[in-house]
Amino acid sequence: MRRAFASGLLLLAALALLHHSRPVPVLAAGEKRLSVYAPSANYTLPVFDYKGQEYVGLFEILEPLGAVQAKTSGSRWKLRFNQANAEFEAGKTTGKINGKEAVLNGVFLLQNNRGLVPVSSLAALLPYFLTLPIDFHESSRRLFLAGAGTTFTTQLSGTPPALVFSFSAPVAPAITAGNGELRLSFNRDPLRAPSRANMTFPDPAIPSAIYQEENGIAEILVHGTSPLQARVSGDARSITITAPAAVVTQPPPAPPPTAATGPALSPPPSVSLPAPRQYFAVVDAAHGGDDPGTLFSPQLAEKNITLALARRIRQELENRGLATLMVRDGDYALTPDQRANLANASHATVYIAVHASPQAHGLRVYRGLVPALAQSTGPFLDWNTAQSSFVESSAAAAQAITLEANNQKFPARALIAPVRPLNNIITAAVAIEAAPLGDDPAELTSRAYQQRVATIVAGAIANTKNRLEVRP
Repeated sequence: MRRAFASGLLLLAALALLHHSRPVPVLAAGEKRLSVYAPSANYTLPVFDYKGQEYVGLFEILEPLGAVQAKTSGSRWKLRFNQANAEFEAGKTTGKINGKEAVLNGVFLLQNNRGLVPVSSLAALLPYFLTLPIDFHESSRRLFLAGAGTTFTTQLSGTPPALVFSFSAPVAPAITAGNGELRLSFNRDPLRAPSRANMTFPDPAIPSAIYQEENGIAEILVHGTSPLQARVSGDARSITITAPAAVVTQPPPAPPPTAATGPALSPPPSVSLPAPRQYFAVVDAAHGGDDPGTLFSPQLAEKNITLALARRIRQELENRGLATLMVRDGDYALTPDQRANLANASHATVYIAVHASPQAHGLRVYRGLVPALAQSTGPFLDWNTAQSSFVESSAAAAQAITLEANNQKFPARALIAPVRPLNNIITAAVAIEAAPLGDDPAELTSRAYQQRVATIVAGAIANTKNRLEVRP
């Protein structure tokens, strides 16, 4: 009887605790992850989705960096790291750190006594706990602490030329190859972006490479006109990429001629090489580097908005099965001619430049104002009128985006203007200019706004795919 009575008391206590605590959401860990790079350790943490936001454990981020303690009391969660004391409550968007209010970009979550904070709040939260430099790449979920990072350079060497990547520290990428493309995936290494993400080389066998970051991983994609091979040096500080020469098997020599007339000899067999990856779309984030574009505030430049929006458009296009190349995937400057050359070299079906403005309203979709056709020399097109053969397909793309926006109750206008480098693009080419729907330019930085624009653009391009693929 006493044992049953005691068990009943425990059950009532547990029920009371559940009654006074906020319900804990059930979160499923997917494949998303966040990578942390510090002088003392490199590590990866799972990222959770909850109501359209990404979350990560705050305790788990800090644990490898120093002494940390956490305690749960009902719906409240307390954390101590070094000299910092923090307190958060489940379901609240604010907390206290050393007595000061800390604002989150979403509600604080508790899952099995783990405190989860929005990934988008890390840049503002971590300085409360860490005194070292913080460099957070939010879109790719890569966090660099205290200047950690591995840099690299490239050069062509030898005959025939080989492409050599030299790294400032040993690396251990996963290497995959196929269809004229070789991929170096740096799952653990704190690889830093080069000054230019799109690298071109004066070698027809290995013409280009692209650096990109996504889901806590840095990757280098090397493009070749034939299958590529990689060789890692003994100290793991360099990787050499080569394109082996194709071996052609010659047929046996023909027998001496005879008086009788036999069947004609077959020609020597030809070698069929795999085609390099074909991109359907090219997305170009305007401005970059020392060209900030329009300054929305002392802390917010157009170049940052266009990059974030371009990445979302690329993701939406890829989600629809449309291979997409980013012209600018980091904070560096490109001239209009460089942008056009990179786009034209990809042989993509459509080019989309991304701009932002605090003045307009909604979305403006531009196609180029092509001047009178100038004299071309032989097979070479006049640079300023290279777009002339693609005016109709560019108009189709612009019309599709405008129509899709209007269908989604998103204000949009189609315009014609001399926007560089549209006139230099030899495929369907448009430029979008995103502007706030209200009076606050900061709306352009919101995930909801950017996702809405990206969905409109990608959906329109996907719906017009067959029409755009008809080449003049």
